Amino acid sequence: MKPSTLLRVAFALALLELAGHTFLIFSFVPKHGIAEETIIAAMKSQAFSFSGSYRTYWDMYFGYELFVSLSLIVESLILWQLFHATAMPGTRAIAGVLALGEAGYALLMIRYFFIIPIASHTAMAILLSIAWYSLPNPRRELH
Repeated sequence: MKPSTLLRVAFALALLELAGHTFLIFSFVPKHGIAEETIIAAMKSQAFSFSGSYRTYWDMYFGYELFVSLSLIVESLILWQLFHATAMPGTRAIAGVLALGEAGYALLMIRYFFIIPIASHTAMAILLSIAWYSLPNPRRELH
């Protein structure tokens, strides 16, 4: 498979991750009973001083979820640029960095989350690793 196709599939998968994650954070409704509702109420009700700002745990939780969505937008835009620039210098290096990042995300998902993000980030790591390997290597071309 051509590197541009691999990067295009990775781009589409990143968009799916973005859509799924963002939909879930904005459509969240507690469904696991009174214990979950109590925990969320406690997260929302008590503010603490963190580095000079008063925030609740819910502020930080929700803010971090928004940060993840924004990061997925950035990753999608980078992948969009890469699949249009497979012959440009630096594309291979960027694909490699993204592959390592996705492998790290996959490991975090395995430890802390559930099957959908595990599968998605693992697939992204594989796609980007194959794209990295398939892209022109300036060092190989020098020899």
